[in-house]
Amino acid sequence: MSEPLRFAYSLRSPYAWIAAKRIVPRVHPDVAVRWLPLYPLPTFPNFGNLLPTKVRYLIDDLIRLAKVYDLPLGRPPAEEPDWAVAHTACVAADSMGCGPAFTRALMDARLSRGEDVASESVIRNAAAACGADAASVLTACADTEQRAAVARDIQTRYDEDGIFGVPMFVLPDGARFWGHDRMAWALDHGFVRAAESA
Repeated sequence: MSEPLRFAYSLRSPYAWIAAKRIVPRVHPDVAVRWLPLYPLPTFPNFGNLLPTKVRYLIDDLIRLAKVYDLPLGRPPAEEPDWAVAHTACVAADSMGCGPAFTRALMDARLSRGEDVASESVIRNAAAACGADAASVLTACADTEQRAAVARDIQTRYDEDGIFGVPMFVLPDGARFWGHDRMAWALDHGFVRAAESA
């Protein structure tokens, strides 16, 4: 098997949801994909509120993309969830071998049904959908040390690997493809092409 292709995602990002639905499934089955959570930490220089005009554009853009890709786009809750809890849940599920399925379930919960992905009931439902142990996932979410470890990993990816946004593919040679539209280009990169011809 080839070295893994790293997929940086965030439950916060509708574009990562689109990539998880449309791009990741196109990776050759012989290529392992390692899912890496990323959510904005206060230490990130671009952390903060978006301009209203940019928010309006993003909403319009997502509505267009959801129609083109035939994805059911709902309205997320007005209040942002606790991203540390939600992404720690993804890491815990990944340690059980259920990471991608669990993460997709949470993405669908937020973006298709407008649910709070940090709530216990939504996490339980996602665990049940993918065969993860819900009690263990919830225990991890409640553990401040585990949440801090996830945040440290995110900061390291940002500082050392240049993973500054999502969705992003990072190939073993360090080549990065950011944005759901650019990620499709990664499938034509030499690493993936070689796996497809093997």
